[in-house]
Amino acid sequence: MKRTGLLILSGIILIVLLAILFIGRAAEAPQSENSPFLTLQVGDASLSVEVVTSASDLQKGLGGRTSIGDADGMLFVFPKENYYGFWMEDMQFAIDIIWITGEGSVVYIADNVTPESYPHVYKPASPALYVLEVPAGDAARFNIATATDITIPHISR
Repeated sequence: MKRTGLLILSGIILIVLLAILFIGRAAEAPQSENSPFLTLQVGDASLSVEVVTSASDLQKGLGGRTSIGDADGMLFVFPKENYYGFWMEDMQFAIDIIWITGEGSVVYIADNVTPESYPHVYKPASPALYVLEVPAGDAARFNIATATDITIPHISR
């Protein structure tokens, strides 16, 4: 009886140790180039963003969602730099929209854009390769302004 209890306890301890090891390695693993999520560096802040590259995802964006978390966002990756326009169709919450060049420099920000602004189209004055949507107020909270540099890891298109 004692031996059976000791075997069960040993098994439980082994499972817990393996789980801890697996979770630790998963947290340390680098994000894949093809990962739908990645981390952007803005000064000392890190933003977790969902990456969208397909035509249907680029068109839909955050439309239809009810919210987005703090320090989260959606990064739109376009095939080339251009004057991409954004509107608030099907949006249910306010956002900041940030246009970024291929070199990672912010060229334009539309802040606190509300769903009620639809069908107005927001466009940058300079071409951009990326557009970042974050919760309203995050551009100010993270000190993002025109000419701010944002570190964007390599993304396969």
